Amino acid sequence: MLFLYGLLLQSEGEAREESHANDVLHSVFVLGKELFAGINALSAYSYVKSPAMAQKYIESRQKIKNEFKILRKSLDHYPVQLKELEKAELIEMRALKLCDGLYDSFSDDEVDIMTMMNIKHTRGQMEALVEQSVNQLKVLNESVQRESGSRSEAALKWRYNAKLLLLWGVGFNIFLSIVIVLYFSRAITNRLKILMSNANRLADAQPLLPSIEGVDEIAELDKVFHQMAATIEESKKRQKALVDNAVDVICSIDANDVFTMVSPASERVWGYKDTELVGQSLTDIIVEEDIEETLQCVDTFKKVDSTVPVENRVRCPDGKIINVLWSMYWSEAEETLYCVAHDITARKMVESVLKESEERTRQMMEGLPVGLFVIDSKGKIQLANRKTQEMFGLKQSELAGRNLSTLLKSDDNLEQNEWMKELITSASGHVIELVGVRQNGSQFPVELSSSETFATQKSLHLVALLDVSERHEIERLKREFVAMVSHDLKTPLSSVRGMLVLLSAGAAGELPAKAGPMVKSAEGQLERLIKLINDLLDVQKMEAGKFQINRTEVSIRAILEQSYDAVEQVAEENEVTIEISGGDDRVNADPDRIVQVVVNLLSNAIKFSPRGTQVDMRIVKESDFVEVQIEDRGRGIKEEYRDVIFERFKQVEAADATEKHGTGLGLAICKMIVQEHHGTIGVRSDEGKGSTFWFRLPRNQ
Repeated sequence: MLFLYGLLLQSEGEAREESHANDVLHSVFVLGKELFAGINALSAYSYVKSPAMAQKYIESRQKIKNEFKILRKSLDHYPVQLKELEKAELIEMRALKLCDGLYDSFSDDEVDIMTMMNIKHTRGQMEALVEQSVNQLKVLNESVQRESGSRSEAALKWRYNAKLLLLWGVGFNIFLSIVIVLYFSRAITNRLKILMSNANRLADAQPLLPSIEGVDEIAELDKVFHQMAATIEESKKRQKALVDNAVDVICSIDANDVFTMVSPASERVWGYKDTELVGQSLTDIIVEEDIEETLQCVDTFKKVDSTVPVENRVRCPDGKIINVLWSMYWSEAEETLYCVAHDITARKMVESVLKESEERTRQMMEGLPVGLFVIDSKGKIQLANRKTQEMFGLKQSELAGRNLSTLLKSDDNLEQNEWMKELITSASGHVIELVGVRQNGSQFPVELSSSETFATQKSLHLVALLDVSERHEIERLKREFVAMVSHDLKTPLSSVRGMLVLLSAGAAGELPAKAGPMVKSAEGQLERLIKLINDLLDVQKMEAGKFQINRTEVSIRAILEQSYDAVEQVAEENEVTIEISGGDDRVNADPDRIVQVVVNLLSNAIKFSPRGTQVDMRIVKESDFVEVQIEDRGRGIKEEYRDVIFERFKQVEAADATEKHGTGLGLAICKMIVQEHHGTIGVRSDEGKGSTFWFRLPRNQ
């Protein structure tokens, strides 16, 4: 390699020398050419005075100078040649100097005889210098060529010797290679035989020969074979563990439908040992009714690349029937059907139970006296029971797929999407009242409530629909009855009460001693009846939406004081004192209605307060509301009555209606009035320690 590298370096040196000689030759040629071109241009200029000839002379002169610079740079490392160049440059510069003098003389418009003689003499000198310059350039060129030639001859001789040496080296390498091949061929052949044997053993799943020692490629490849064998063995162990411990039965069946391999799970799932099943036909364990269909599916698997699961029933040794789902894969190369059999008996039982449950649910839906819809999130009807079909005069086929909004509308002029959204998104138990439209165009009032349900992972809504036509009619008759009774009773009772007041005042003379208390008692009973009638009228107005609220800005304390004046006499008769505390505030409310609330609560507090006790009225101001509290020291209210005490005709104890002369409507009316003012009402009570009734009204902002 070193010898060849030396040859390469020598070749590069020769190439550089040859290039250098060519460059010097080219420069010498350019110098000679430009010197004669300049002299010719100068001669032409002396006759015709052409600016073009003058310019050509100047360009040739500049090229000569540039070429000398280039040539001097290329001869920096050649001192002998550089010395010859300097001589040639000196001669040529002298010639150019004479040429410049001639150029100046030719440029003068007036040339005398003396000048002409000088020009002639100068031309003679210049011709001699040009001849010397050319000769010196030839000397330079010959020196360069001579040196380059001598080096070429030495290089040729050296290369001849190198060829002989290379021939000897090649012969020695061939001999050495033969010796090495003969030495190593036996060892490599033996190692390759071991490698091939291990490859065949790996393919046949047989144990491999011991590993080949070494770090070469053959040893590394043999190590890979051993690693592959270890990996395959580990994979077989894992596969066997998976098959042995699988919950499902894993098996293989040949082209004749005979078991060739069965996992141990068959004993636990089917009751057959794996050794019993191997060699048996698939049809031996399948229920007779399912054999034909199963064989058809197996044939389909063999002909078509299909992955459709197969269901059938397997008969166990003890006579038990098991439902099985088969997943099968047919290997054309091995002509074997690989199967995974999953026990779906429990799933089938669940499906059967669900089917029965669905049937019972359907029967219940059909037997219910209320209409039932099943709709999706967009209101499209999926199912309707028989009662619904009767309500609207439509069949199931006519209702299915129809939007619920085509059967219902709102009495309050709400848009369809508004009440539909409220129906679907409202909590279970929330009731919406709408109007149903029958097939013939007739209308009837209905109440709807919905609850979300799921079927096949799809969100659906079960809508219950109740025809409330009869209830509306009953309520209408009740309102008419209350109005009639109230009107027909209130007027005569007021007249009778007036007569009793006159009798008590002695308008018909002084009453007997026994008659006075009786008249007084009758007057009290009439007042109770008139109050009951007034309460009934108030309730009827509230339900009918005719309850008037005339709001104005009022003082809470003024309302409490006015209420105190109304019950002061009753409080004195019951020996109960009333105290008002707290600051004042103003609210936007109907003063008469709020006084009615306070008077009602005060009257109840007085009635249930022991003699000699005090009732406190407090004003509590909060950031958003004003709270009025009325606290007594009576018997309190039991916990089970606190949530229902504000309902109509509710009494804490049954005897209160007679002993305390209560109607059971007062608190219900108070609640309605407070709610009409967008407020809230409630009670806090400890049994045996008294009660605190409170209501809150929004503050003026």
